[in-house]
Amino acid sequence: LGFDGIWFDGSTFSNHSTQPMFQPACCCDYCRKRFLQDTGLEIPTRVDFESRTFRRFLPWRYGVLMEVWRGVVDAAREANPRATIAFNNYRRRNSGIRLSWNTAIPLRRIDLDAVMSCELDGFSGQADIQMKICRAMGGRKGLETWLAAADYHPWVPDVEPLNHMQASLGCLSAGGMLSVGVGQRTTAYTKGMFSKLHSALDPRMPYLGGKPIPYAATLVSQQSMDYDGQNDPDNSWDAAHGVNELMQHAHLLSEVVFDDDVERGDINDFPVLILGNASCMSSAQATKLTQYVNAGGVLMATHQAGEKDELGYPHSQPVLDELLGIRSRTAGPVHGSYEVRDPNLKVNESGFITVFGPRTKATPADDVRVFLQTHERDVDHTLATWPGAWVRNVGKGKVVYFDADVFPVYLRQPTPTMREFFARLLGHLAPPPLTLSAPFFVAMNVRQQQEGEWQIHLHNFPGPGYRYPNPPQSRQLGLPGEVSPVGPLTIQVNKGSVLAARSGLSGQAFEVRDGRTITVPRLELHDVVVLRFT
Repeated sequence: LGFDGIWFDGSTFSNHSTQPMFQPACCCDYCRKRFLQDTGLEIPTRVDFESRTFRRFLPWRYGVLMEVWRGVVDAAREANPRATIAFNNYRRRNSGIRLSWNTAIPLRRIDLDAVMSCELDGFSGQADIQMKICRAMGGRKGLETWLAAADYHPWVPDVEPLNHMQASLGCLSAGGMLSVGVGQRTTAYTKGMFSKLHSALDPRMPYLGGKPIPYAATLVSQQSMDYDGQNDPDNSWDAAHGVNELMQHAHLLSEVVFDDDVERGDINDFPVLILGNASCMSSAQATKLTQYVNAGGVLMATHQAGEKDELGYPHSQPVLDELLGIRSRTAGPVHGSYEVRDPNLKVNESGFITVFGPRTKATPADDVRVFLQTHERDVDHTLATWPGAWVRNVGKGKVVYFDADVFPVYLRQPTPTMREFFARLLGHLAPPPLTLSAPFFVAMNVRQQQEGEWQIHLHNFPGPGYRYPNPPQSRQLGLPGEVSPVGPLTIQVNKGSVLAARSGLSGQAFEVRDGRTITVPRLELHDVVVLRFT
């Protein structure tokens, strides 16, 4: 047909528009024969997580759908070598719809000669992590996500340009692009918005590409989400988003890795690896993580990390306990507080950090250094106390363990104390390549397009301005936010010596002191600070 490109919407396995969405998948004769041939098992005919065969069916189905995707790319390239294929990745956090294993879209490195796409579901703040997830999947044609230019149900022309502006700049800062969809009758009402988007994006397009500067990697674990997340499927997504929010608010760089990256050992470029509550972990992955730490990496785990295998069945002994310095584990309470034991990590007068959420009451080994003490709370008095978080030296590296599932807690109940403590802790454990002194809502991403030069994306993104609910449940309706300029901002570079710094948009030169400290007098909405090194 001569198309320049094809965007595959709903590119899932066997979408029958059933409720819940995409279940129970396909049990046709072809699938039965193929599953029997590949596994020697009869294909399951219903959703049954009590069945080991069903659990094996999930990764098999991922592989089959990815064969289809690769076949589509190959067929399109044969018909038109210049055509671009984009796949809409439904594997995402979605308000009200739990889209995970049932789409058959995996969380793994795919390395397709295609665009990896997603949808923002009306919440422009998801742009940053969606681009990181798409980059981790390995689409070699670029990254993008989609946002409707309407209130979506129905398609009416009540459009707030700032929402789309922030979404587009969030995508660009993280290395991707925004696609905008309109209804049949809304085109005439969106011309002004598209004009504003072009005015903002066109001068920034030279800074779209580049390789991210590695610092921290966040594990978004498909196997933990699939097999251990059935009772609370939103928690894994909230954990992934919570890590990203916490890192952005602390002005620390992060990217995303998957289970197969750990399995292959493709994590060594990152000084820090945040496992979070990766409950499902194979013995092979545990071996790679031990090697990573011994070689000098900093590993951060929480709560139930390593308790189950790659199919979600309990290990006889959690596979990370020896590495993390855990002697024993029992279930802990939900209501608890952390007391900061290390004076260098205290960020408030009381020395306490409130973290309410699931906990594991773990007994540490003798060679750990406890820096947080958990206090179980009941209204106004303490019931019990035990070591809540510690650091342990292993080989050339370090491991850190928190007894609470801290990252989804931060997404749902963020506090300045958590943010400031986390920034201070990581700064002590693994000094970042650069730091930023700015309001917490200024997002930072750094990429390198050529040797000796960094592009620092600074995005003034204060949020929608809603008091409640949080997050707002308005779907695509424009959010009532506004942006006020901030400044001055200070960038401290901890690697190399900076020769010069300038705005990539205006060309304005920024002051550089001692070859390391750069002052940005004022940030309106978004700027790219270009640094040249010796």
